[in-house]
Amino acid sequence: MEATRYFAIVQRWWWLLIIGVLMSVAAYGIASRIRDSKPLATAPAFTASVTLFIMDDNTAALDAASASSPGATAYSDRLLSSYVELIKSPLVAQRVIDRLGLAVPIAEVQRRLAVAALPGTQLIQVTASAASPGDAELLVNGVVQSYLAVHAEGHLPGNTYISGVAPSQQAAIPPAGRSEWKIVFMVAVFGLLSAAAIIVAFEFLTNTVRDSADAEVSTGLPVLASIPLWSAGKNGRIASAIVGRRAGEAAERFRMLRTAIRLKTEGQPAQVLLFSAPGASAGTTTTAANYAFALAQAGRRVVIVDANLREPAQHRMFGVVATPGLADALASKQVSLDSILHTTSIDNISLVPAGLCPANPSELLDSRRFDAMLAELRGRFDAIVIDSPPALAATDATLLATRADATILVVRSDQTARPKAAAAVELLGHATPRIMGVVLNRETSAPRRRPVGSGVAAAQNAEARAQ
Repeated sequence: MEATRYFAIVQRWWWLLIIGVLMSVAAYGIASRIRDSKPLATAPAFTASVTLFIMDDNTAALDAASASSPGATAYSDRLLSSYVELIKSPLVAQRVIDRLGLAVPIAEVQRRLAVAALPGTQLIQVTASAASPGDAELLVNGVVQSYLAVHAEGHLPGNTYISGVAPSQQAAIPPAGRSEWKIVFMVAVFGLLSAAAIIVAFEFLTNTVRDSADAEVSTGLPVLASIPLWSAGKNGRIASAIVGRRAGEAAERFRMLRTAIRLKTEGQPAQVLLFSAPGASAGTTTTAANYAFALAQAGRRVVIVDANLREPAQHRMFGVVATPGLADALASKQVSLDSILHTTSIDNISLVPAGLCPANPSELLDSRRFDAMLAELRGRFDAIVIDSPPALAATDATLLATRADATILVVRSDQTARPKAAAAVELLGHATPRIMGVVLNRETSAPRRRPVGSGVAAAQNAEARAQ
């Protein structure tokens, strides 16, 4: 994808990227709090130690000479080594867990202990590490008491005395703050990448035009206006509706479309304007009717020509009879233009309905009689708005594009596929060099404060602010 496409995706999904980061960091924070609430669950930061004096009754009865003999020394060393291993054993660790009510495995208790016999003495130093001073002292006391209980229950040789207790102190380990921030950063990056993966997968799976930036990238044309998803109310006459859900906002967008087209045609006026779409249900009929209504509000005399002879709908939009219509006048010389030109309930708007659907619509539209009819309409009206079938469904739109002064492509958000939008532009481009731009219909995404593209949208906003 092009860099502009990536930029458009970031603009569209920036909120999901932020949510992904925040949710990942929040999940890590919650897990850390749960972990910290359990004793021995966090990294050790404090130590507490107890020194034990081991004396055997046999060695105590010896005099100084015999106590220093190799045999007595070997016996004392073996006794100390045995008790060191006993204190570090799973048996004592399990006693500690039971005594203190810890919810940790035996291996974790053993990992927090350091037991060593001091050389040349009968002393054993037991050191416990924990996240807080209280936890360190609690653990080392639990170890000593558990060892003494095992020693007494087993009637083991030698006597053990507690000769010294060292208060808890800061452990001689690197501070955990820096590594904790590194972990948080890594979690945030993971959340960002996870959200980005979801976004990319969604973009590739949908493959539809999403917003204005996406429409510009897909078609290579400026977006003249983006029309929100709206409702015309109960009467259904969208062209004249001022009530309904978001109808006021939609009406303002159609006025902005009128302004954008006026700015684009200042050097070369376009009296005949064709509205087409890549496929069905894009909203071409609605867009053409509402654009004509915006022109009529500005005092322009407008005629709408329903050239969609396959599935006509403009007569229902304005509540006029369908026949006689365009197809009837093109098929028979007996039907005049005046007989198919209907006035509507809206001032300054007239309508030429499609009439009866013929079997050969393309041939009728590609006729001299249709050219003569357009020439006569040019003399009667300020603007001619033509509603056409989808460009990719039939050749009618291409034939009409050769007769219009400019063409507007209508695409529907979350429905029109990007390849189809590009194909429609290419197809219509063979018929006319004047594809003015795109109207994005039923856009559901939030509008951006800074418009992108050709600058026409910025001119629309400036015009709207001036009104």
